[in-house]
Amino acid sequence: MLRRIVRHESRLLASDRLAVVVALLFGVMLVAAAANGASWALTQSTGRATLAAEQDQRYTKARAEVAAAAVTAAAAAAEPAWGPANPSYLGSFVGRYVAQAPAPLAALAVGQSDLYTGYSKVNARTREAFVAGDQTENPLLLKVGQFDLAFALLYLYPLFVLALCYDLTSGERDDGTLRLVVSQPVALGTVVVGKLLARAAVVLAPAAIAPLLALWFVGQPLDADALTRLATWTVAVAAYGLLWFALAVAVNAAGRSPEWNALTLSGLWLILVVMSPAAINAVVSAWYPVPSRVEFVNAARAATDEARVEGSRVLGRFIEEHPEFSVAGDAMKNASVLQAARDDEIARMVAPVVTRFESQLARQHAAVAVLRFLSPAALLQSVLVDAAGTGFERYRHFFAQVDVYHRTWREYFQPLLFANTSLTPAVYDRLPAFIYSEERVGAVVARTALPVLGLTAAGLLLLVVGLRRFRAYPVAAG
Repeated sequence: MLRRIVRHESRLLASDRLAVVVALLFGVMLVAAAANGASWALTQSTGRATLAAEQDQRYTKARAEVAAAAVTAAAAAAEPAWGPANPSYLGSFVGRYVAQAPAPLAALAVGQSDLYTGYSKVNARTREAFVAGDQTENPLLLKVGQFDLAFALLYLYPLFVLALCYDLTSGERDDGTLRLVVSQPVALGTVVVGKLLARAAVVLAPAAIAPLLALWFVGQPLDADALTRLATWTVAVAAYGLLWFALAVAVNAAGRSPEWNALTLSGLWLILVVMSPAAINAVVSAWYPVPSRVEFVNAARAATDEARVEGSRVLGRFIEEHPEFSVAGDAMKNASVLQAARDDEIARMVAPVVTRFESQLARQHAAVAVLRFLSPAALLQSVLVDAAGTGFERYRHFFAQVDVYHRTWREYFQPLLFANTSLTPAVYDRLPAFIYSEERVGAVVARTALPVLGLTAAGLLLLVVGLRRFRAYPVAAG
């Protein structure tokens, strides 16, 4: 009987202009979102490849210049001129850009990839002295977010579900056909489930196909890790859809008019999708405010001024703390030694601001991890960006490796900087290499399991409650 109801509802939906328009509009939105997300992913990937190629070309040219100078001069200069042979030029000024591998499913969700660049410049100075690669972005676009599949599924997907389900039974009740339906040997709950299954196919099918389309746009190979991430994404989207279908059933079970159902469901969408995530962000920001960028800049400027004024004291303490380095000539005349001493002093003075920022940021993320269960949209967003590889955790995994590589780079160059002798081609050949290690996909599944279970449990509970309420549903207009 259920199969017959589903077939009958499918035929009715195919002849319903509103349902056809909703399905076509949803499909067009998903294709546009997939294309936009794929375009962003290709731009990111191309930019990193171009950066790597330009860097390799720059280093090859610099090494050739050093080799040519060594042949013609037959000896390294005691005090190298500013250029490829100068350790300060190579280690601190040029440095090295290190990049994260493109996100496995970057075409599906921009996530935080427009905030965290995914590449960083490393040099021989302290962490406070080297900066991440700059990007020029519209600040309003950064605040609103990109139009990608994650955006479409978070905001538009529920609207299309509600457009199809706001009038499951009330219209048939008002025109008298519902009484004829339930006069047959079939329960009203079974009829409702059949209607849901027919409508679910209209939105779930394109929602499942669109990610594959986006990955095809960018030529993403689907290896085991990518398939696991895609499966996580698909299950989360299905759980989110279940929740909204169940919510529609619960509202329809109240036995009110189609207009009342539509207004109520629209209000719930506004609260759960728009207002609650904004409220969570506002509450967390108020509970755990982070130091502003201005505060950090002011602290760094004050520390820089003090380090310059107290040059000899700062230098003396630095040399005392680093007896492993042998400084060539007069330390006060060695610009590299002075800079290293000042950098260490600046890092020491701004450390309280940095520590407070990192501590408050960690508290914010911990609070959001709990409060997101108050909003299905916040739950889904956390899963989608994590599955796509554009969430905060993957970037934290990358920047932890950058910190390790930064220490390695400094340890390699500091003896060269303090010796203040010309570089040789062998120095270029032994430069530390950065090799990005991708996070385990098992960690992604573990992080997303609880939110997906939360969405599924909430959807099933609402569905059971709604179907039970349909037992007392008035099948005739009162």
